[in-house]
Amino acid sequence: MDTTEVYISWESTVYPDGGMYEGLMKDGQCHGKGVFQYADGDRFEGEYKEGLMDGLGVYRWSNGSIFKGQWKENNMHGCGQKFYPAGAMEEGEWIDDDFVGDYAACSPEEALATAKEAEIISDQAKMFMNKPDGEVTAKLEDGKAFVNQNPVVYAAGTEYLAPGPIGNAFAVPQTMVEKLLATAKLHKSIYDAWNFQIPSQAELEEEEKTKEKKRSDLASKAAAEYARKQKEAQAQFDAIVDEEDDEEEEDEDDDDDDEQDSGKGGANVASISMSMRAMQFTLERAARRVTTSMKWSPRFTQKSCASQESRQPRNPPLACLSLALPAQK
Repeated sequence: MDTTEVYISWESTVYPDGGMYEGLMKDGQCHGKGVFQYADGDRFEGEYKEGLMDGLGVYRWSNGSIFKGQWKENNMHGCGQKFYPAGAMEEGEWIDDDFVGDYAACSPEEALATAKEAEIISDQAKMFMNKPDGEVTAKLEDGKAFVNQNPVVYAAGTEYLAPGPIGNAFAVPQTMVEKLLATAKLHKSIYDAWNFQIPSQAELEEEEKTKEKKRSDLASKAAAEYARKQKEAQAQFDAIVDEEDDEEEEDEDDDDDDEQDSGKGGANVASISMSMRAMQFTLERAARRVTTSMKWSPRFTQKSCASQESRQPRNPPLACLSLALPAQK
């Protein structure tokens, strides 16, 4: 088993013939994504494998022709599109640099899709350009012609948008200050919403005090409400008891009147009178007394009902018997 480690590095190299390469390399050969500017003016942006163009990429000839598609061992091989300076275009399949046309292996739709994928790879390869400490950068700084081919270029007046110290070297236009502040505020709100912040000890103590005060206020309100309801229940109970006492007194007065009336009759007159009204009131009072004592009165409980019976007002008789006898001479 081969355990040799393979290192891929980002290199920026100038060759003796004037060609320049910027991109990934392995063992001194182009490997991965990169950009090769040939000495004759041709240029390739795409994928390499062990020093050869292999994969997807865009090749630009010095005469203006452009091929976007698949490569294998430095040859156009597979689907793609080729554009000529006069405006002609070929799309379909290539085999070893030879165009074989539009066959079932590569339809025009597939050729277009492959060309778009090659453009994406080209943009990714150009990200490796302008290595700060590379040989290509040093050579271009000597006054050689240079066209920025990076996929992201800040146009004149927008250099302040560039990240890092480059953007800080340019002033922000006054017309953009308010918009940039609003954007920064939005970004900060998103950051604060999605990043947990541990509160300080003082904040935790203040939060606990607030919660304790709320709990105390709720307990005080509950106690006051309970006392109010107890007072109302006692008042209702007392009113019911007073009403029943008044009714009993009226019934007793009525019975006394009936008894006196029966005594005024002739001799040998005996009468028995039944007070149905008294019986009705007695039953109603008994029902109300049981219900009220169980529901409202704080003085009555289930265990003490029996002991309270002796305290209730005495019920009037269900029947009154009166006997009139002749007077003794």
